[in-house]
Amino acid sequence: MDHSSETAPTYNLLDWFLVPRLRNGTDLATIRRIAEELRDRPALLRGALSVLLGNDAALEAVATRSSPHANGFAKVILSRGDGWTLRLHVWSPSVKSVGGNLDPHGHRWAFASWIITGTLREITFVEDRRGQVFLRCDYHHDAGQPWNLHGNGRTTLVADKQVDRRAGTVYGRTGAEVHTAVPRSDLVATLVLQGPHRTDTTEVFLAPDNLGQLDEHEDETLAVDDLRQLVADVLAKLP
Repeated sequence: MDHSSETAPTYNLLDWFLVPRLRNGTDLATIRRIAEELRDRPALLRGALSVLLGNDAALEAVATRSSPHANGFAKVILSRGDGWTLRLHVWSPSVKSVGGNLDPHGHRWAFASWIITGTLREITFVEDRRGQVFLRCDYHHDAGQPWNLHGNGRTTLVADKQVDRRAGTVYGRTGAEVHTAVPRSDLVATLVLQGPHRTDTTEVFLAPDNLGQLDEHEDETLAVDDLRQLVADVLAKLP
């Protein structure tokens, strides 16, 4: 991987661990197994975040490609490789939300997520004519470009399953499932290992009173001071 000299120390531990394992594949079973290994070796993440916290240039570089997410968490891109991305998702009162609407959605990629701290409630949805009316949207986003949603008709969804995923849990999704994720504690942090894009778009379902989200929006860069605080908060919770 081609990391600049200013930011390379941030990723050495994580990339050293991830790259050889991901050469064997980026299917869901593989990335889930790797996420479980990361959970079982918390010193790797602790070391990488400690280096990041002590390196102003690296903090700035990571903040530049990270952002507050419309679903209420801070999306921190720790590292990227060939067909994979390692992201830290943090729900915290210290980071403002740019959305606040927990829209049911899928993903363009499979992922595995380690719940580092707190409890995250996942609710999955299925289409059912007895359910709530939603506008079905095609979501598309490329790095550096505005994200956009294009309406594609209406449907009705009902909540199917609800699971509270607590610290230490690792779970995986193909990306085709429709779900929401709701924090159940003040601080929730997850480490997400995502695979390659399986589609160019995914589905997002908007309630009728949320249709203003159909406007294009630029990603808002995460403030360096916010990132510094989030990294410190997560470090304090790592074993």
